[in-house]
Parts: sequence; C-alpha cells; structure tokens
Amino acid sequence: MGMVARFDLATMINRFRLLHFVETGTGVGSSLNFASAFGFNTLCSCEIEQKLAEHCKAMFAGRPSIRVYNLDSMTFLDRLLDVLNKDEPVLFWLDAHFPGVDYQIRKLEETTESGVRLPLENELAAIMAARSMSRDVILIDDLRIYKDGPFANGNLPEHLRPVCPSDRNIDFVHRHCGATHDVQELYDDEGYIMLTPKES
Repeated sequence: MGMVARFDLATMINRFRLLHFVETGTGVGSSLNFASAFGFNTLCSCEIEQKLAEHCKAMFAGRPSIRVYNLDSMTFLDRLLDVLNKDEPVLFWLDAHFPGVDYQIRKLEETTESGVRLPLENELAAIMAARSMSRDVILIDDLRIYKDGPFANGNLPEHLRPVCPSDRNIDFVHRHCGATHDVQELYDDEGYIMLTPKES
C-alpha cells in the first residue's frame, strides 16, 4: 500500500499544469483526501470493494469536486477517459492491485482473474490509447510486484510471488509510455514508478 504523499505534488502540479486527479483504488480515502488539498478541478477515484466505496462516498459527501465510484478500474477508466478533456493535464495515481486484501475484506486467492488482481498493464494501455500525446503525469504504486530492488520495505514476500507474473519486469511500462514519458523508479516503501512527460 503506497502513499501519494511521498510525492511533491505542489511542484508537479505547477510544472505540468495538472488540473485533475484520477485514482484507481480508493481504499479508505487517504490518498484522495491528501490530493484534495492541492486545488484540482476534479478528483475521481474508483474502488471495487463496495464497503470501502460506500465509506468514501460518505466521507466526501458535500464536496462536489470529489467523486468516488464503486467500479473495477478498467470500467472506471473506460468511462472516464471518454469525458476527460485531452487538453487538461491529469495526475493519475494507479494503486489498483490485490483488491480488498490490504483491508482484510477478501483473501488473496479469491481474486483469480489476473486483469482484476493486477490491472496495471491494462490501465496503462487504456490511458495511453486515449491520451498518448497528453501532458499527464502517472504515478504507480508497488514496483516490487514487478521486480526486485533495494526497496525500503524489502522485496516481494515469497507468499505473493505465485500470484504475480512469472516474468517480473516493467518492460510493458516502457512499451506503452516510453515514447512520450520519462520512466523513473523509486525505492521508498514498496517502490513506485513515476512517469512524467518528456520535455524538449
């Protein structure tokens, strides 16, 4: 479970003129609440677990700029990417993996569909297909799922390895985003990937 608070959002927003915040995996709303202090025009988040989604909907009731949807991340992105203005840069915070496990709502083995368990590649493909030439910033949690490294919280535990890709790497990130974005790996917590627009 990562924290968007690890990033210097104020500098990022100013540098790339980010106007919207989009999150996959609301959890208990901590990242959404943190991001709401930075003046985004809209903040949209999805949570596949109904109990968590309802909790966050109640938490942010009365704040019209914040919307929480009880949807899987791909359904959420498919709908949202159709209406997001391509000329208005977005900060994407992709934190969708092992739904419900961090909050003891479901067991790891209950999520058998790989696209739901680890949707990152599908999420990136959808975002880049809809907004490939945009000035969006994409932040991604849990790099250690995809590779080993000097992570502050250690490498992926052995009991999680059977449900992760056997060929663990982030080649797909470079394939989908490398032409338009710089790819940076960070080793705080369980690791992060930061994708920022290439600048001439």
